[in-house]
Amino acid sequence: MKMTTCVLAGIGALMIGGCAAGKRPVTPRPTVVRTERDVHAARVRESDPVPLRAWEDASGRALRSGLNISPSFRERIAFPHGDAHAIAYRFTLVRGQALRVSVTPAGAAGTVFADMFHHIGTDIFRPVHWVSQVSRSVGSGGTFVARADGEYVLRVQPPVGMTGIYDVAVLTDASLIFPVKGADAAAIGSGFGDPRERGARAHEGVDIFAPRGTPVLAATDGLIEKARNTPTGGLVIWQADAASHLTYYYAHLDELLVREGTYARAGDIIGTVGNTGNARGARPHLHFAVYHPGMVAVDPAPLLAARSELHDVLIAGHSLGAITRVSADRVRLRRSPSLAGPIITELSRDTPLLVLGDTGEWQRVVLPDGTSGFVAAHLTDSADAARQDP
Repeated sequence: MKMTTCVLAGIGALMIGGCAAGKRPVTPRPTVVRTERDVHAARVRESDPVPLRAWEDASGRALRSGLNISPSFRERIAFPHGDAHAIAYRFTLVRGQALRVSVTPAGAAGTVFADMFHHIGTDIFRPVHWVSQVSRSVGSGGTFVARADGEYVLRVQPPVGMTGIYDVAVLTDASLIFPVKGADAAAIGSGFGDPRERGARAHEGVDIFAPRGTPVLAATDGLIEKARNTPTGGLVIWQADAASHLTYYYAHLDELLVREGTYARAGDIIGTVGNTGNARGARPHLHFAVYHPGMVAVDPAPLLAARSELHDVLIAGHSLGAITRVSADRVRLRRSPSLAGPIITELSRDTPLLVLGDTGEWQRVVLPDGTSGFVAAHLTDSADAARQDP
């Protein structure tokens, strides 16, 4: 059966207001953008609001659950018949970092909604990204790029009353072109924050070592604001990215191949690796730095990191959507699928669990009181398994 994989697609638009001479200015207002999820909820509200309330309650619980993952991550999830459920993935991103999320319906699964939120307060989740309905025949594509440091939450939930099984994968990805042709992260010899001048200051970028004359590439699209010779950086280029409001700095170049005021596309050759400025006598390298507005330096490494790889895992999936029981005493329910995950509580033997997700070694479960978390898969048995006392 052909499987359709859907990844996050970009959103966001603002109305631009104006004013004619002698007229009162009109304040710009955000466009009211209705997602397919919003349209679905409105339709259900008109016909039968009772199941919608349970659906929205499940959505809120998932957002607040605090269950964390670290990309790369893969999980098979199930939405069983009965009570409404939603799944949420919480992770930390830095500004400019790219994330790919795929939701692949398994078997005869129907539609599902996927939304991304920026967690900016105790119970404040700002929508920043969404996918249209994911189905076996409809898909959309794109990459989510974080516009601020912080915690983000991906919520996955089927329409009201719907069930299904889905494969979810979360991967980090490079949001920038690696700025030295033919090189990768292995060429970084001096990292962000390394001490300089006997600890008097910290390194505000990364040094990428390569032979003199190696082409230096524009890491992204942007205006070349400066291309000149300076005492410290030698031959340098400053490039501004209006979309992300980040500024990129390329220093110690051997040659400048762009002019100030021109526009460079990602991957364009803008210079060559050298050791000009205060790097004379050092091995040729590119000093590459990234700055927030206000000249606040940030670590470029996460923005240059190659796409994370998903390891093949064996997901049995036979317990998905079913009730299982804890097979030992003092089994720990954790906030993430790892032995390093914070402990939520300890479970006694025979505690019933509703299994909503399977990563191979861990299961995402819900307790009778609604608490959710992860337990080690080998510490659960089917609900009808007889208790084995020593």
